[in-house]
Amino acid sequence: MLAEVELGGTQTSSAPPAQADTVAVTSEMMVTAGALNELADYGVPATSVLFPAPYRGPTPAAHMRADVLTTPAIVDLLTGNDNWLLVDTSGGTATLPGAFAVVDAGRDGSLTDRFQGLIEDWLTEETGGDKSVPIIFFGAGMQDRSSYNAALRAGMAGWKAYWYRGGIEAWRSNGLPMAGQID
Repeated sequence: MLAEVELGGTQTSSAPPAQADTVAVTSEMMVTAGALNELADYGVPATSVLFPAPYRGPTPAAHMRADVLTTPAIVDLLTGNDNWLLVDTSGGTATLPGAFAVVDAGRDGSLTDRFQGLIEDWLTEETGGDKSVPIIFFGAGMQDRSSYNAALRAGMAGWKAYWYRGGIEAWRSNGLPMAGQID
């Protein structure tokens, strides 16, 4: 969707990014302490420069423009507030309940490139222009830098950005429900 516009192609479908089925995430869900050390420090400093492709590699323990969430915090946020936007940059088939799959959101480049404007337009559309709506970006896991990039793009544009660093890997390690999962 966004890639075609950025590359100068014609968008052949007016369909929005796919949104995962909604599976109830409840406050009673147990999050296992220590299932995955989501705060592990790999020695990678937080940066205000986008990580280049391929987006695999150690991620920073902190973020320059987004609040970092762990699994217990994301469960609390999702169960305590129904006005949020989940954005999955992983490209996988299984995702968190209610998430939009927007693989391109974490693309590299520049925070002043044409693609930055496309991301801002999409976020404006999805939030009704309300920059206080929590936007939570996540990827495949602790080694997925695309979600860091996406949160950086949104945060630099003034959105209330969150980065769920552990992503799908941490969600699964806590036994939480997935949407779109193929068994």
